[in-house]
Parts: sequence; structure tokens; C-alpha cells
Amino acid sequence: MSSLDVPIITPPQTYPGEKMPAAAYDLPLNLTRDLATLLTLLINVYAVSSSFPDTLMHYARCLLIARVRVLHHYHLSLSTTTTMSFFGASTSTATPATIPDKDIEVADPPTDSISSIAFSPQQDYLAVGSWDNNVRIYEIGSNGQSVGKAMYGHQGPVLSVCWNKDGTKILSGGADNAGRMFDVTTGQSTQVAQHEAPIKSVKWIDMPGQGGFLATGSWDKTVKYWDIRSPAPVSSVQLPERCYTLDVVYPLMVVGTAERHIQIFNLSNPTTAYKTLISPLKWQTRVVSCFPTANGFAGE
Repeated sequence: MSSLDVPIITPPQTYPGEKMPAAAYDLPLNLTRDLATLLTLLINVYAVSSSFPDTLMHYARCLLIARVRVLHHYHLSLSTTTTMSFFGASTSTATPATIPDKDIEVADPPTDSISSIAFSPQQDYLAVGSWDNNVRIYEIGSNGQSVGKAMYGHQGPVLSVCWNKDGTKILSGGADNAGRMFDVTTGQSTQVAQHEAPIKSVKWIDMPGQGGFLATGSWDKTVKYWDIRSPAPVSSVQLPERCYTLDVVYPLMVVGTAERHIQIFNLSNPTTAYKTLISPLKWQTRVVSCFPTANGFAGE
């Protein structure tokens, strides 16, 4: 198997009345991690086989979800060290965190449905895109409390948000066919991308030796690559159908489109699909997610 002959995790369709076993929530972190690793391997081998038991597949899903929840809780319980101000100087703190075991609603939430969220890779900031045409940026405190820091708008619903690698810029795409960039150091928003139809997905790509680029996937059946310093795309790729989902872990990029098409790209040759396949899922692909090791992806 080459580095881009990627396996696909394909969970089964949701069954009527499907519930997660209570035991899956209570597994110790190390046991959950080990079982999830084993079951991931099983899924990679048997997920597309009709002989793989549905009950085992369902429990595998539960364990994987439980692992994410346990790791998420563990991560949030760690202390934070550095914060920054969008419009001021950087400051440093070292505050132990205590996350209560309950949901916490952000202050001043969006006034319409939320379409996309993304945490900064560098700081405790959360970008939230909404159908109210705005992107809001919140600072998340050690106890889960939130403070609104900035907001910028599109001319239509926001469908996707992401951060660049150093956490200084937020990229967003929306139903106004535009891609926008918000610079957190200056508080300014500028348009950096344009399509002929709504932009469904935006992802930041760090290419070794070439710097960072923005990838935008649209319902106009194209993926475009942008140098955010230029108003014209670096290149464009024609897709078989409308882009519904896109994910990148360099050098792997995976695009899910309408009619269940999945295209896999090796970003060392970003304008040509490395492989095209039809999703083994029965229904439309809603989301794809690349493995952190860039040797596979999961889809649902």
C-alpha cells in the first residue's frame, strides 16, 4: 500500500433507536485508547465488508466516540499558559483549569444556526460561523467561560471557517460565493477568494518550502488554491460534482462531492486527483476527515 492508498473508515447508517452503551462512557482512558486503536484497525480491514457484524461496528463507533470525549475532557482540564489580545500586546498566564461536567453556552451566541466552528491552533480562541452571515471570535477561559473578541460579516450565510497555522488569521467561506480573511492582529477583514457558487469548505494548507495557501471547495464544482496576497487563484481543479466537504493533512487532501464521489489528492501534484472513487456509504457523504498521519481518512 502506498502512502496515499488510503483506507476508509465507513460507519454504518444510524439504526432506529440507536444508543451508545453506557459502559462506553465509563471506560478508563488507557483502556478506551487501546480498544479504539484495535477496533480502528478492524474497521479499516472490514468496514466495507458485508460480513462485518453490525453490532461490533456499532460498538466500535461508541468506543471511538467515547475516546474522543475522554480525551477532550482530559485536554480541557489542562492548564492554559499564554493568551493574546487581538488589538493589544501579548500576555502570559498560568491558571489551573477546572471544567465542570456540564455544557457551557458561549456569551452572545449567534442569532441563527451555527454551520462551522474552529479552534485556533495557537491560543484559546474559537471562531464560529453562522447562518446569520457573521463569524464570531470568542476567547475561551480556563473554566469554560467565554468572551466575545471580534466579529466580521459576509453577505450571506457563513458555511465554513478555519485558521491558518500560526493562528493570526481566520479564513471563511459563505453562500455569498466569497472567501474572506480576518487578521486578528489588525482586526481587519478582506476578501481573498471568489467562486461562481457558494463556498462550502475552506482549509489552510502549509506546503513545505512554499508557504501557506487557502483551498476553497465550492458548489460550482471546483476546488481553488489561493495565495491570500493575490486576488486571482493560483490554480483550479474541476470536480465531478458540487463540493460538500473537504479536509487536508499535508500532503493528503480529500474532497467529498454530491453523488457520493470522493476524490483524493496528493498535494505534491495538487491539480490532478490521485484517485477517484464512489463512497461505500449508502447516502450522501456529509464529512470527510484525514488521519493526522496523512495515510488515510474517515467519511460519514
